[in-house]
Amino acid sequence: MAARNQRCARFEKMITSSLLFFSPGTHPSLNGQSLGRHLTLEEIELLSFYMTAHTLSAGVAAGFREKTIRSALDAKLLVEEENTVGTRWEKHNWQRAAFLMFAPARHREHATARPPTAYQMTQDELCATIERRTTRFFSNQPITAETFLRFGVAAQFHLRGKPWFSIYAVVQQVETLPKGIYRLDPGTGAFHCQRQGDAHSELLEVVHGQWWLSGSGFCLFLVLNLDAARTSTSPDGYVDTFLALGQAGQALVRSACLLQLGAWMTPAISESKCAALLGLDVQRQEALYFIKVGVPEQPHGARRSPI
Repeated sequence: MAARNQRCARFEKMITSSLLFFSPGTHPSLNGQSLGRHLTLEEIELLSFYMTAHTLSAGVAAGFREKTIRSALDAKLLVEEENTVGTRWEKHNWQRAAFLMFAPARHREHATARPPTAYQMTQDELCATIERRTTRFFSNQPITAETFLRFGVAAQFHLRGKPWFSIYAVVQQVETLPKGIYRLDPGTGAFHCQRQGDAHSELLEVVHGQWWLSGSGFCLFLVLNLDAARTSTSPDGYVDTFLALGQAGQALVRSACLLQLGAWMTPAISESKCAALLGLDVQRQEALYFIKVGVPEQPHGARRSPI
């Protein structure tokens, strides 16, 4: 008991361990008991509270039993706050998704990021969904400004009722529009320029050098607004959010196909480099998905694969 008290006293603040979200056996340093059993409701709420660093006294003041806090520390569910808290989730390849996973059960009735509802597609949309193909080769033919604006209106329509998502576009080649970073206005569907300039080299770093982003058109980023997503206090908030992300991505690709454009998607992006490129507030925003949109260039003899 004395040793445990000394440990808590030594840590100015404690935070939920990012290693908690790895599979059992991946990190022997994590006490097996934390992954070998189901967590209690009190432990889940405790881990949710300590997703932001707090002291022991703050946890007690929030209504948690001191015994529970010390037990979580012994099991390495809680660890000492590091000096690099802002990057530790990316460092351990989990980012801040746990904010959605560990949501207090007592607030479930206020969930906002609900599972996606069924969407009644038009005949044109259904045909586009059936016929669309992945595109890895994009031509240098620029997209018209009108097409870009029409895409923005379609994107705004599909994101209605999803305040936890924002859309950013990096314009590579669109007629009459300067290259740069744009953000979609969720109210009007218009893209507003945030910063001008060619960002090709930065884009390459964001997608780890994947060559298919070359060509004309633009690149989209679906960004999670953490403040809005955290109000999704359902235990299924993590799953619900990514179901909604998949639905939004599907709708954006379909919108591109309806405009006779091609698209290629990936979640394999560097969150830190993406945040720097788009100017995101890393405490409140997290880029989750990347979509390249442009005019397809079909190489001679190549076959396209169904999505």
